[in-house]
Formats: sequence, C-alpha cells, structure tokens
Amino acid sequence: MTKFIEVLKKVPLLTAFIGFLFAVGGIKLLHTDNNFAMGVHRYLLALAMCVFLILISGEKTFKKCEKTTAYVLKMSIGVFIFAGLLCGLGVLSNISAELPIAKDWPLQTLLLLFAIMGVGMFEEIAFRAVISDAIIYQFRNKKWVFAVSAIVGSLIFGYVHVMSDDASTPLALAQVIMKTVSTGLWGMSLLFLYWKTRNIFACGIAHGIYDFILMVKDVPFVTEKDNSHSYVHEGFLGGVSVGIYVFESIVMIVILLIFWKKVVKTIDFEDMRKNW
Repeated sequence: MTKFIEVLKKVPLLTAFIGFLFAVGGIKLLHTDNNFAMGVHRYLLALAMCVFLILISGEKTFKKCEKTTAYVLKMSIGVFIFAGLLCGLGVLSNISAELPIAKDWPLQTLLLLFAIMGVGMFEEIAFRAVISDAIIYQFRNKKWVFAVSAIVGSLIFGYVHVMSDDASTPLALAQVIMKTVSTGLWGMSLLFLYWKTRNIFACGIAHGIYDFILMVKDVPFVTEKDNSHSYVHEGFLGGVSVGIYVFESIVMIVILLIFWKKVVKTIDFEDMRKNW
C-alpha cells in the first residue's frame, strides 16, 4: 500500500485518473432523492477528493487558501448577475403560470443551498483542482502546459454534466455539445481564478452560489417534480435548450475575455511553472 501511495505521488496523471473514476463512480453509484442527502453525499465526496489533491500537490495544496475568498467572489459578481437575470425570468414565468406557492419553501430553500454548495465544492476540487494540478505537475516544463490544462480541464468539467444524457439524435447531440461548451467556458473562468489565488474553496463557493441562483427559481412554487436532472430534451424544448446554451456560451465568452484582462494578465506563469 505504501509503495502504491508513493507511485500516486510520483505520477500525478495516474492519481488524477483514479480520482476522476472515483468521483464519477461516486455520483453514479450512490443515488440521492432529496437535497439533504445530496448535500451530505457531495460534501463527503469533496473530502475524499481532497485526498487525491493532497497526493498530487502535497503541502502546497491549501497553503494559499487565505484572504482571497473576497477577491474570487468579487470577480464572480458579473456571473452572479447573469444568473440572477435568468432566475428572475424563471420566477416571472412561474408567476405567469399561476403556480401555487409551496408551504415549506423557506426550508426547501435552505436545503437547496446546503446541497448546491456541496455540489460546487465537490466539482471544483474533483474536476478543477485535481485535473489542473495533475497536468501542471506532470508537464510543468512544457510550454503548452497551461493551455492544455485549461482546455482539457474545462472540456472534462463541461462534459461530466451531460455524460449521462442520450446524444443519439442530432438535436440531442447539439444540446450535449453546447452544454459542454457553455459549462466549460464558465469552468475556465473559475480555473483562472484558481490559478490566481490557489483557493479552490473560494472557487467552490462561487460555483455553488452561481448554481444556487439558477436553481432557486422553482423552490417557492409547487411544480411537477423532475428527478432526471437532464440537460437534453426532445422536440421544441430541445431547440429552446440549444438556444439557451448558445446564449450562455456567448455571455461566458464575454466574461472570459474580462477575466483574461483582469486575472490572467496578472498571473506570473513562469513563477507558477517553478513554484506551483
């Protein structure tokens, strides 16, 4: 066992691959049917993924997780506003549909917040920090290491959201591709913040807040329960979904360009290559 752990420390990509399988397996094998159970599940997975991150990055893993949370949240305000606009449209749609108000909506709102913050923390550690650090540590002397880390990590992050969806039709495939792109672009913005601060917990908080704002629109209302969590739909709704994902991608590109100017250009990549 000791020798295996030493191998994991010496081969970051192997550690990341095993961690990825563990993360995906943890999602697929352990199903949850309510927000409280989902939150507990994701927080436990997040703790488990911290082990893989420590194997890859050692003592530097959480060394800089101080005094940068406010910076990460400040830089994410634009994304929060965008999510708030979408949430507002959803609330107006529910009101216009004259949906009844749920009696326990305050409790359900808190449970959703608990669950989604756990999801954000888990996904940032598993699909951002572990993958990015593994690539950087494995290929730190290569000129292309940061570009590969950004592209590969973002594509993986985008795809894990749709990996369970059926893409057997052109419409479904279009939704899978565009959802992967839109989510991946948001993930790349978070990656830049992670590179700048090395505060993966702050990125997890920002991720959770964004998702919570998007999802809270339905909590106050009595709606038909949909436990599929699918991003792929058929017919007219599928076409609408493609349009939404395209719109999200455009907005995320604008945000990414802002991050490029305000975040990426302030990163010393040579120092990062040597000391990350």
